[in-house]
Amino acid sequence: MVRWLHPLVAETGESAEVLGAKAHGLVVLRRLGLPVPPGFVIGTAAGQLWLLQVRPGQFTGNAAVRIATDLADEGVIGRREALLRVSPRHLGHVRTPRIAAVAEADMLARGLGACPGVAAGRVATTADHAARMAAQGPVIRVRPATSPLDLRGLAAAAGVVTARGGPASHAAVVARAMGKPAVVGIAGLTVDVAGASVRAGGRTVPEGTRVTIDGTGGEVVLGSPRITTTAPGPHLHRLLAWADEVSGDTSDRPEAERLSAAQAVLRRQGERSKT
Repeated sequence: MVRWLHPLVAETGESAEVLGAKAHGLVVLRRLGLPVPPGFVIGTAAGQLWLLQVRPGQFTGNAAVRIATDLADEGVIGRREALLRVSPRHLGHVRTPRIAAVAEADMLARGLGACPGVAAGRVATTADHAARMAAQGPVIRVRPATSPLDLRGLAAAAGVVTARGGPASHAAVVARAMGKPAVVGIAGLTVDVAGASVRAGGRTVPEGTRVTIDGTGGEVVLGSPRITTTAPGPHLHRLLAWADEVSGDTSDRPEAERLSAAQAVLRRQGERSKT
């Protein structure tokens, strides 16, 4: 049996030509919000599709809520399944902090927001510096790009900034796994480790300077600007309305408690159906 590795390219002619009807199955997997690997193996003799690996999907709070409600709205899953796909922990991250009045802030640089949230701290240019400085307060790890060798510094940092990379870069993936705001792909950002400074937007900033990053909009600003929190959107309102219908409790309670109550009812019902 001849097998080869082929990148996952959903909804394109390339994947359709390679897989035919199998490509549609991969598109459905992605649309369902199911975890899929970055590649797949095709057994040409049997004409079968082999997934190399499967791992739990990592979603931010807003993404988890939106995926679940959108799939329920489309009829792909039921409302009860949608409620079980969102954890109370997700709801703690639905209201995303943002830098308020960005136009009025002292903008240093702008890149791609890779992990939502706001983090403020002192610039650290090396992993050792980040770990040492973090003992006196939060730090922002600034690098041209990150690698597994930077994990010590990333773990110590409150947020991550890189000159290179995109949403699938090492810095972005690790930041999302750690739940830390990240801004990547800042054109023109240079890190001078020997000089203990970074340069962006025509300005040189020494290590230890306080900056604030917005992992949604991709802004990096100097100082401590005013922070605002986004209001819950219609997807969350719908999800919680479904939760109240299931639990039968419409009292004024915290959002996580409303979801937990509905999930408890659904799990009890599921256990009874098995007996």
